[in-house]
Amino acid sequence: MSVSLLILLGTFTMLVLAGTVIVFVVLYQKRVLANQNELAQAENRFQSQLIEATLLSEQSEREKIARNLHDDIGTSLNILRLNLEKIKRNATNIQTTEKTSDLALEMVSSTIQNLRMVSRDLMPATLTKLGLVESLHELFKQINESGATHIELVNPDTNAKVDNKTEVQLYRICQEVINNLLKHASATHIKVTVTLQSEKDFNMQVQHNGVKFTDEDVQRIYNLNKGVGLKSIESRTRMINASIHYKYNDHGSIIEIKSV
Repeated sequence: MSVSLLILLGTFTMLVLAGTVIVFVVLYQKRVLANQNELAQAENRFQSQLIEATLLSEQSEREKIARNLHDDIGTSLNILRLNLEKIKRNATNIQTTEKTSDLALEMVSSTIQNLRMVSRDLMPATLTKLGLVESLHELFKQINESGATHIELVNPDTNAKVDNKTEVQLYRICQEVINNLLKHASATHIKVTVTLQSEKDFNMQVQHNGVKFTDEDVQRIYNLNKGVGLKSIESRTRMINASIHYKYNDHGSIIEIKSV
């Protein structure tokens, strides 16, 4: 075989190899782009689910407040009106007037209490006046009084504060997490540790003795397009540039929310 033929064959072989490499690179890049598009679409779908879950959660809160206003406060005010009309009709009957006045005063006290409960659902007074830690302390005190579970609050004294938006979201996140633990995990002891290092550096850990729950379990629920409460929590954590993870170790299950 002549040298010229060998050179020709070698050149042809190199061209084939180069072409093969080019085709492989092009196909690989196409696959990478396709995967990136799929990931972007999946992320967009997940973001849409988070937004939908947040809206559903907020709608549920509004409906609860509307029911309280209509059923409790509306009824109380109607009864109060009837009592005042009775007092007016029996103005000369001292005994009836005094008895009805006492009932009316009791109704006013009950209505004020109900209004406070609705106000607390909208925005706890302590959250704007005393901050996140005191608001959580008040919330846990109310839950502990029910006897269903015991919640312990730990707050290392760092004298740091986060901004109002973050405080509100952390409070709502903790509220939703506790609600899930009581409703689905059968937890009888919950320990909440809140660490505020600076306005943008915070950490909240919720440790409990309820049903084991991990990130994998959360992802499985997401894949089934379920877990409105979980998605609402996820959405709120993203709103304050934080992350949430569900872990399990020898001390029990831990839910950690921290700034990123």
